[in-house]
Amino acid sequence: MPTITTFLTFASQAEEAALFYTSIFPGSRIVKTHRHGEGAPAPEGTVMSVTFELLAAPGDDRSAL
Repeated sequence: MPTITTFLTFASQAEEAALFYTSIFPGSRIVKTHRHGEGAPAPEGTVMSVTFELLAAPGDDRSAL
């Protein structure tokens, strides 16, 4: 079966979007959440990107600053 790789961009709610999408598709999961560290251009702990799989297919979701 062919796979589809997508790239979603959100202004600030990437983590919430990934949680939503992984909750509605069986076999989905959040793989990695990247957060800004100390001295970053955004507040420390702010989500920078979220990598997740939907229906066991890779997907990538990044928050834009």
